[in-house]
Amino acid sequence: CENGCDTDEIPGGHGEFGRDITNPIPTRTIFGSAGYLARLASTDGVNVSYKRQASFASPVSPFPVDGYAISHPNGAQLGTLYLSPYHKRNSEKAPKGFTLLKATGSLRCAFLPLTGASLYKIIRQPEQSV
Repeated sequence: CENGCDTDEIPGGHGEFGRDITNPIPTRTIFGSAGYLARLASTDGVNVSYKRQASFASPVSPFPVDGYAISHPNGAQLGTLYLSPYHKRNSEKAPKGFTLLKATGSLRCAFLPLTGASLYKIIRQPEQSV
């Protein structure tokens, strides 16, 4: 997928989905990666925490793949997941040992003018009653 895939898995990926650098999770932009990770939950349904480790070369992508350390809010380390943010949409597939929660809000980017740093935040909007 030289120009990005529109699939839940990258064609030609091999190894365990999301857990091997040779089978990264396709997302649309780094904002899409943040949105995907915000929906990721452990098997007990609790949102996980994540921290970007670095970018890596992968034989299944001409672009870098980002590695994220994933942990449970109780402190348990759940491993590393690899995401490829150069695709047409976010995958709707969760790696083994995780689930994806239903999207209930929108991803917004807020800029902190004094530091120039950006903060990615999920704004959860309440369900609208009819």
